[in-house]
Amino acid sequence: MTSFLEQAGPKPYQRCLVMCGGGFRFGYYLGVYAAMEEHGHKPDLLLATCGAAIAANVIAGLETDAQRRAWLDSEAMFAFWQSLRWNPRQSMITVSRSLLKRWATPPQYKRIPDLYQDFLFSVPGELPLPPLPEQAGSDVAVIAGKILYPQHATGQWRSAPWFEETIFTNSPQLQHLHGQLSPVSAAFLPHSRVAPQLSVIQTTDMADAARASVSDMFYFPCHRSPHGDFLGGVTDLFPMEIASALATEVWMERKAEYDWFKSLPAVRRVLGFNGNYRLRKMMQSPAAAWIDTSDMETALVDHQIRMKADWRQNRIHLSLPEKYEQFLAMNRLQWEYGYQRGMQTIASLPKAV
Repeated sequence: MTSFLEQAGPKPYQRCLVMCGGGFRFGYYLGVYAAMEEHGHKPDLLLATCGAAIAANVIAGLETDAQRRAWLDSEAMFAFWQSLRWNPRQSMITVSRSLLKRWATPPQYKRIPDLYQDFLFSVPGELPLPPLPEQAGSDVAVIAGKILYPQHATGQWRSAPWFEETIFTNSPQLQHLHGQLSPVSAAFLPHSRVAPQLSVIQTTDMADAARASVSDMFYFPCHRSPHGDFLGGVTDLFPMEIASALATEVWMERKAEYDWFKSLPAVRRVLGFNGNYRLRKMMQSPAAAWIDTSDMETALVDHQIRMKADWRQNRIHLSLPEKYEQFLAMNRLQWEYGYQRGMQTIASLPKAV
């Protein structure tokens, strides 16, 4: 079968920064971007998944690093974190049962999970993001997975593809990818439940795109957009092939593997494929620069947002910053981590002759 790159057409961008997830720690992407911009490596395309979609909108929507950091530190962002709420339908028993079921589920299992109600935390309807100007410093593309079955089909057996890999973008320069083979479809990943073709949606509402990408099969519910219902950027968390089809120069993250008990089974249960196999395959691809964030779990252990089991209240708590000063300290740590990783990457680049 023809590879994705062989059929993708001309490359409209010079440099693409691929922002792979980040979860609750998406602030470090602002530091990575600041280092690239400061040293003449500013990307003209930001390709983001999951939490990184928030950072991509902040970067493209504001002109300077000082403005971006001020937005990250804003009262609106602090209020956003505080607004995350535990799903009352869940309990420690239901969460434990769900984890065990996902761990034991083989890739061939075809019963549709409930992405509408089986989640841990609710997300506000709108994310507090700056609007993108008509002439943003970098174009933005955000990955999500459109749900191809109706909500009432939850719990039923279904062999047909469940999701369609979708690229939301504010730029017309990605339209040539519409209809191309998805790099996470069954053509490339055994047991994948992603449809063969990519979909590209050009939109001015990139905040809606970010909300779609933030959705998750474990933490947050799917997102109901005017364009359909969406699972998040986890559909294609490492979109190296898409970046390579769009830009001459790709800057990619070197990520840690999924944990074997929680994240890896969740990906397999919902998307059908092995997430670590996908990650390893991506890491073998050529890139102009690799940004090593594989130590993020240990490097950002201070001031991070964690989940804590509370058996007495029969729920899970998010250890959110209670005070605004703690919130600022968390953001500073994330930005500095990203900046240092960006600087290390720049220092490792071949010197121009």
